[in-house]
Amino acid sequence: MTESGSVSATTTREGPFRIIVDGVRCPLLIEGKPLHRFAPGWQPVFMNTTLLPSHSLLLLEHGESGRKTVWFLDEMLNFRGAGLKNLGTDDHAEVMKRLQPLFLITARSALFAASRARPPELRTLNSEAITLCSLLLPIWMQTLEAPRILKGIPAAGLSLSPGPLAENGNTPISVPAARLQLLADMELATDHEHSVPVLAPCSGTALYGTFCVKNDSFIIQRFSDITNGQVFFIGSMKTAAPNSFVPFLFFPAENIIVLCVQDDETSASEIALASLPALLCEAYLSRPEGFSNTMTQSSLLSSMQLGAVSSLGVRLPSLPSEAPEYAGEDWQDTVTEISRIFTSSWSDSPTVAESETEEEGNQE
Repeated sequence: MTESGSVSATTTREGPFRIIVDGVRCPLLIEGKPLHRFAPGWQPVFMNTTLLPSHSLLLLEHGESGRKTVWFLDEMLNFRGAGLKNLGTDDHAEVMKRLQPLFLITARSALFAASRARPPELRTLNSEAITLCSLLLPIWMQTLEAPRILKGIPAAGLSLSPGPLAENGNTPISVPAARLQLLADMELATDHEHSVPVLAPCSGTALYGTFCVKNDSFIIQRFSDITNGQVFFIGSMKTAAPNSFVPFLFFPAENIIVLCVQDDETSASEIALASLPALLCEAYLSRPEGFSNTMTQSSLLSSMQLGAVSSLGVRLPSLPSEAPEYAGEDWQDTVTEISRIFTSSWSDSPTVAESETEEEGNQE
């Protein structure tokens, strides 16, 4: 078990499991009694004492499956619950005072912010705290409204918010279906190794994306239009058929995902896409630089092949060299905006959906 600050652990075959805090060996307690062993296959990885002022967090991992779970311990190292859903009302309220603001900041930075700067609240987290937040954040996001999924691009197009920096004050504008289809077509044309320029749906600005997720299920690029602050995602989801992909568009400001094709696997695709916001937030947490994809005009033009954009019949606009800062932005705006978009069901002690990872590692 690794050390976090002045914390480490030791155990013997016969005696109870002990954690060394500031040089003192303290037993890990279950209902006030020393713990002698974990469930088969489970081992402690590290204990963090800095993320929460009220609780210590013990990360457990299953050796064979790789599953992880988080134990919450009080100041006496007494077990209080495995994962958020098993915490009592008082413990849950205390934990969420610290974690919920971090989760809101993460969601805002990953899904809404065009700025490249990583928030200072996240820059101060060490690798252990990031690991713990990545495990707990998806459970918290299950308390929020899932994205609305549209099957196929609507014939009438979509009404989209152009962004907080738009000249018209972020008044929604109508984006035609043809422009949305062009985004999907560009996703299918890419080799998923190099980003190709696309036209921002509201401003028509030529943008390069950043690959923010690449795994066995998804390949996703994030685009931020620094001329108006709009953020959107274009991706592909792998299907059961070999080398088959379903393209989709995600507009966080509207909490809408557009499945760009309709096929027999649409239902399965909808289930997988429901967790897309949590997946993107996890990816953002795991990258120290965040999702940086702003390019200067010169770098955009020098890396673009002749005719790549001119063939689309749209004049390439001028791009500012740096992402502008939001005037008067503070983290209360974060809470207000995300709470408006994701109709939240949390309270002081919200009911959190069950998670497979949280049920593992229970003590013996």
